[in-house]
Amino acid sequence: MKTEIVLYNTEKNKLQFQLRFGKSTWGILLAISKGSFRLSFPATGQSHIFFPYEVAYVPPNTDFLREVIEPIDFHQFTFQIYDLNEHFTPPSAGKLNIPKQQLKAILDSANMISFFPSETDELAKNILHRILIDNHLFFNAASTPNMSQEILAASNYILQNLSSPLSVASLAEKLHLSHNGLIWKFKKELNITPANYITMCRINRAKQLLFDSDLPISQIAEICGYTNTYYFSNAFKKSEGISPSLFRQRCIK
Repeated sequence: MKTEIVLYNTEKNKLQFQLRFGKSTWGILLAISKGSFRLSFPATGQSHIFFPYEVAYVPPNTDFLREVIEPIDFHQFTFQIYDLNEHFTPPSAGKLNIPKQQLKAILDSANMISFFPSETDELAKNILHRILIDNHLFFNAASTPNMSQEILAASNYILQNLSSPLSVASLAEKLHLSHNGLIWKFKKELNITPANYITMCRINRAKQLLFDSDLPISQIAEICGYTNTYYFSNAFKKSEGISPSLFRQRCIK
């Protein structure tokens, strides 16, 4: 699965959408962190109301109607998905299946994009990719799996053992796969390496703790599986562009 972002924008305290109804050549994904709105699909009669930390998706060439109920803060991605494989499930029209705490951690990262104007496109693409991967994983975990049981098992094991040492070799052994076989499956089904997926999960967990707790950074590093604060800070800055302490300061503001 690969994506191409056509347009990314973010708004605060929006009273009404600039484009309330119509259709787009591309997919539209909208994640909100404040307020509420209604999304309807006239052709099917389907209608959803969205609240903070929920994601709406409009497939390409689909008629839609959007109405703000309470002023909203949101991130919006207009994009195209291409190079699909038989394992990846494209999002369905309506509400994506991502736990609110998981999406909150992702949007905490999205709120930092404005601090790096020269890297907006790449950072927005990274955020979009995270949302699509999480929807893919949680959708398939809650329904008939469309992707392999090995990837589902690997994802569950990683999320449940973030504080423990995790390596591609040990994960492959646990799943009775070869080292290269596990890497191949992750790349084919999620377009990410298992090592990068482990890091992504650890950083997401770290952001939740930085935002929601007063734990010292050294303890957060330990909870997220890093042997010391130095390695944790380097990994965090490489992923998010800023240090954990600065991330916390900006979130508090």
